[in-house]
Amino acid sequence: SGALTRVKTRFYHSGVLSHCVRVLSLSPSRLRGIWASAATLAHLTSSCCVGAEPGSRSEAFHRLFLPSVVDVLLSLAGQLMSRSEAPPLLRTVMDAVGWLLSAHPHLTAQVLSSAHYEQIQMSDDVTRSETHHTTSCLPEDFLSQLNDESALLLLNDAVAQLALSSDAAVGGASIRLMSDSQRSFDVSAGLDSLLEKDWRGRGFEQEVDQLIAMPRPFRLSRRRRRSHS
Repeated sequence: SGALTRVKTRFYHSGVLSHCVRVLSLSPSRLRGIWASAATLAHLTSSCCVGAEPGSRSEAFHRLFLPSVVDVLLSLAGQLMSRSEAPPLLRTVMDAVGWLLSAHPHLTAQVLSSAHYEQIQMSDDVTRSETHHTTSCLPEDFLSQLNDESALLLLNDAVAQLALSSDAAVGGASIRLMSDSQRSFDVSAGLDSLLEKDWRGRGFEQEVDQLIAMPRPFRLSRRRRRSHS
């Protein structure tokens, strides 16, 4: 609503959101005992960044402030990995990241190339499934809003998930993302055998068949395809 937009905009211009980022940037020792509150603050900060109207400060908002929000959210997610209460809190934080991405697709490359994101991808299946929820629940037209570099990062991340995870939710989301994509992407030569060996018979046969049957030229980047046209 208009009133909510005005509140979010006021939070940004008044420095409230910047203060939230500073709080989320506190060292782990200062966040000890208040992890749930930090996760809630991450959710609220992300929510306020979606729908705010920065006006004359639009460039600073998109190029400086939003990337700083992504940094602190991913850092917090990395810290939560070692906590016993991690799964639900990690889901809250990664949902906040996903909410940001859904409204600001230009942040995708930053998320997927983050050392914190990579660290979480190398963790156990439970933690990884919470993280992959970030990209698996994005809008259907999300990929079409990305530039080639970001789209390729996201699609290749999905391929990596198939190799790293045995979780059906993670694998299913990755397979559906690739099969629904109208963007071409480079894949490892072993994708077909990986699909046949590890993901056949897991409940998404149609998508697996579609990926395996995908013509090889389609898997080249759009830039390379144009160069041959």
